[in-house]
Amino acid sequence: MKPPGLPWATTAVAAGEEAIQGGSLVWLTFVIAASAVALLACGVLSARRTLHPNPLAGIRTAFTMDSARNWYAVHDRAAPVFTGSGLFFALSIVPLFLFDSLWPQVWTQLGLLGAGTAVLVVGTIRAQRAAKQALAEEDAREDALAEDPHEGEERER
Repeated sequence: MKPPGLPWATTAVAAGEEAIQGGSLVWLTFVIAASAVALLACGVLSARRTLHPNPLAGIRTAFTMDSARNWYAVHDRAAPVFTGSGLFFALSIVPLFLFDSLWPQVWTQLGLLGAGTAVLVVGTIRAQRAAKQALAEEDAREDALAEDPHEGEERER
């Protein structure tokens, strides 16, 4: 008997203590693998500066969406974060095939997914803060040069 309101893929897990298997295993593996691939792709594209400002993928905050300069400054710094998070997500698939009982599968997988999520959240916040600081310093240098165009040049006397 199927529990009411649960999709077909979760019925095997909801019914008892046996390992995740069958349709549930296929569905869970697919969803997590797709998430890992998306994160890894964002990491690679960000590192290559080919992840252009868009409404679908990447870090979409008011700051990053304000200008292409901001977008690339943040994503340059966040590329390793995307990649690291994607690796944690990819590794979280392993417990599904490593353990033959439900709870070791679940807790190990949740630990790895939690670590990947923490890396992503903390890393993107830090990347945006670092980008804001670097851009502010760059703007300050440009303002100083605009005021005194000979600053930084050696003057001959």
